[in-house]
Amino acid sequence: MPFEKGQSGNPAGRPKGSTERQKLIAAIERKCGSMDEFWESLVGLAEDGNAQIASMLASKLCPALKPTMAPIRFNFPEGSVAERAGAVLEAVASGEISPDVGVAVLGATHSYFKILEVDELQNRINRIEQALEANK
Repeated sequence: MPFEKGQSGNPAGRPKGSTERQKLIAAIERKCGSMDEFWESLVGLAEDGNAQIASMLASKLCPALKPTMAPIRFNFPEGSVAERAGAVLEAVASGEISPDVGVAVLGATHSYFKILEVDELQNRINRIEQALEANK
């Protein structure tokens, strides 16, 4: 049976409001009246010295920072993929770039060359199809 746009594959699927998050929100609203009152009560507990609540509020309102790498400039030499990867490894070995940056540069380089490879294959397929069409 083919997929029809706009039609669910499971029309009798999960009913609205049945996720754990939605159940928790409904329970909080029953107990506290509203989510605003709930948050106000948590802030009150934190102000009264409840360190656990204060920590939870801080983690929700100010999530932990994720580490990011500083931008770098890296001049790849002309040459093969292997020569370019070798240049990255040499830069790591000489201390020019850190190992984690080297891994990121190699990963980005690998992805870039995979994209080029797919693009080249697509161009080849197009040329073959054009040649076959011209021979008909």
